[in-house]
Amino acid sequence: MNEIDVFHLSFNHDAYGYMLTYKGKPIGGARSLPGRGYSGTAVRSNEDYYKARAQLALNQISAGNIDPLMLKAIERIDAGIEKS
Repeated sequence: MNEIDVFHLSFNHDAYGYMLTYKGKPIGGARSLPGRGYSGTAVRSNEDYYKARAQLALNQISAGNIDPLMLKAIERIDAGIEKS
């Protein structure tokens, strides 16, 4: 496995979760259970929480601490096997 190009890593987040992407393709994330109604304060709090968790995950990947399943997904994307 070559070095992971961290410039291709990014994330999207909202009040219900986050998704990590590599070269625009999903590699992992987290999501809360659907069907929950949130107040305005809770929505903002959730957005802040998921943004922080996604940034932490990207920082860990950049430092070389990566989940094996995410690493496998990145290898597949780099090899051209993973479809969008």
